[in-house]
Amino acid sequence: MDRGCRDREDAALLDQALGPAVEGLEKAAPPRRLACGCPAEYSGDRTAGAFGVRYSRYLPSCAAGVHQHREARIVLPIRGEFSSGYGRRMIPITVGEALYRPCDEDHADCYATPTDCLAVLLPNGGPFRRLDAPVVVRDIAFARAALAIRAEVDAKDTASELVAEGLAVLMSSIVLQRAPQTERVAPRWISTVRERLDCASDALPSLADLARDVDRDPAYVAATFQRAYGVSVGVYFRRLKLWQARDQIDVDPSLSLSDIAQDCGFADQSHFTRHFRRLIGIAPGAYRARRLGQR
Repeated sequence: MDRGCRDREDAALLDQALGPAVEGLEKAAPPRRLACGCPAEYSGDRTAGAFGVRYSRYLPSCAAGVHQHREARIVLPIRGEFSSGYGRRMIPITVGEALYRPCDEDHADCYATPTDCLAVLLPNGGPFRRLDAPVVVRDIAFARAALAIRAEVDAKDTASELVAEGLAVLMSSIVLQRAPQTERVAPRWISTVRERLDCASDALPSLADLARDVDRDPAYVAATFQRAYGVSVGVYFRRLKLWQARDQIDVDPSLSLSDIAQDCGFADQSHFTRHFRRLIGIAPGAYRARRLGQR
């Protein structure tokens, strides 16, 4: 057998041996990447009424660089942590914190480890208070709330958009209403009123009591609070209690709804159910069932 025949036979044997492996390599598609180079398979997004909701995994090699967004957004780490740079100011954010990003503001993010983040994109119009600078707000319940919203991004049933919108409204309200006020926006004493509401464990303090704390007229306190936070004292307090109730369901879905309603200061379970459904989009029992199914 001449050398040419042997070479052809060797090539045929090699093709036969490597054929399956080569075919496997040819069929394996390269991993999808976001524009910044981070993995696309760990990302998702959806509309939620007037809001947008998205989650992504960012790597230390993220190449997004300096950029800005057309809408204001609230960003919450689900796992890991990152730093966001605004000019010379570097802001660290970790699990249990929420970062408010103003729209059209240049920034660059740095990830020391792979970090999963959820972003709530705020509608450009509407009643939400606008901030001129980035702000970090802390709440131990943010981590569970972010997971609940992220689960609704992937849910495919007809109620998921409604639930995601309700959670986005509640999350945005809590973050924006807890953000520090400046004297230009509202007098400093109004934050004392808000802090009193934040610390109230059961019943809503009367306007007279709140006004006495800051030595102001009750009607003036009510009007100033509405102007500073975009909602009345009563609506703000109710949202705090609904936030507390939602967090209790997320922590322990086995709790009875009547006990949660009583613990959060609602007159009865039907009163609690009505307000929960109005904000979140579904009854608290249905929300609890969703959270159990998503575990």
